[in-house]
Amino acid sequence: MFFDLRGRKQNTYEAKKVFLTGLSGFLLSGILMTAGCENTEIKEDSAAGKESVTIASLQQKETPEETKEEPAAKEASGNSGNIITETPAPAKVRYKEVEKIINLYLNSGEAARDEINENLETLREKNPEAALQWEEIINLWSAVESSSPNEYNTLNPDILPDGLSETDSLCLVVLGYQLNYDGSMKDELIGRLETAKRSAEKYPNSVILCTGGGTALSNLKATEAGEMKKWLIDHGIDESRVIAEQSSLSTGENAIYSLEILNRDYPEVCDIAIITSDYHMATGELLFGAESILRYQVDGISKYKIVSNAAYMASSDTLSKNFQATSLKELYSDSINH
Repeated sequence: MFFDLRGRKQNTYEAKKVFLTGLSGFLLSGILMTAGCENTEIKEDSAAGKESVTIASLQQKETPEETKEEPAAKEASGNSGNIITETPAPAKVRYKEVEKIINLYLNSGEAARDEINENLETLREKNPEAALQWEEIINLWSAVESSSPNEYNTLNPDILPDGLSETDSLCLVVLGYQLNYDGSMKDELIGRLETAKRSAEKYPNSVILCTGGGTALSNLKATEAGEMKKWLIDHGIDESRVIAEQSSLSTGENAIYSLEILNRDYPEVCDIAIITSDYHMATGELLFGAESILRYQVDGISKYKIVSNAAYMASSDTLSKNFQATSLKELYSDSINH
């Protein structure tokens, strides 16, 4: 059996690998044609360059260190004080130390700290910001996996705890689960929604973001997020509070696309509470936290903070660190392509 990155069983598993795309500059030794070039803008299709691959194929050999492209200048629209277009960096570079760090923690955990720190120091010499980001991500990974209670590995069964923001700065992110063949929802997904409904009623000013794409084999129009949104509205949650992210097919993509929506359309949101099944919580918190660090951090401060969770107590599945590692590599590849 295989498990997908959102915590569901299936006989075969395919993940999406985001292939890096870039622009190569060519030095012309002859006559330089300059007319019209300076103002030419080249845009990338964010959906391009993706195809399904097996999990094994995502465990790639180290990528050459010097893969660079100059970042295009981007400006935020609307409230520029709250919308972050991307984490500042001198250039987009794929550092081999990052995959080494991920693999070291995957294979040896805390026992590999010395080697991880050595690679972080090497990375720090090349890009201090990237080193700080990955140090923070590894510390977060350690926290969600730790057996000692901490703010990230404490589960709140069935409903969010007291003490969270009472304003619209709080977003409840409800992670999807594979639909039935006909597009209807499985009991576990309904359990997550019941947890979300109780939490949304407790925090009536929060927004609720349902995330998950089309996974029904005989109903191509149905999406996890679409069905989740319908259920919440039918059970009394105001439609204006419910957001549907309907493109993602993995927990990594849940994080990528959800934070893009929040950053673009809901600049007031800064606190995130994850709602999913108990066994899936560590992966959800790790990936949403890592995505915020990689793409929505300025001067070492992340725009989004994972403030809490509410767990549907399924206790029927497990997820391994291998899936977490593969997902972190997915986020890293995406981040250097933005």
